Amino acid sequence: MSYDAFPETRGPAFDFEVQREPVIASVKFGDGYAQDVGDGLNAGDALGARVVWQLLTTAEKDAYVDFLAGKAGQTPFRYTIPSWGAEHSFKCDTWDEVNESYNVWTLEAVFMRVFDRND
Repeated sequence: MSYDAFPETRGPAFDFEVQREPVIASVKFGDGYAQDVGDGLNAGDALGARVVWQLLTTAEKDAYVDFLAGKAGQTPFRYTIPSWGAEHSFKCDTWDEVNESYNVWTLEAVFMRVFDRND
């Protein structure tokens, strides 16, 4: 199954943050003993990025937000983060819209990488 591509009309600002969050399953036994193991095949590769678009028009911002809202944080989409150089599958359940001035917006979104057979 192929995913929709993010409808970007201009690239993001380059001051985005990469977020890494290994997926760990932890079992606590007693007397302070615990065992941690990676939860899944790609447990150490769970990563995402906070992507920022600046100086968007209202129409551009609305197109991006409508796309993300339509996916509802559940359906993956395809996107190329410029410094990563390759297209990957992501989900996004968090974004912020900031109205800088009339018809000028900043959009910040957290894209979390999804591992599946399409990647």
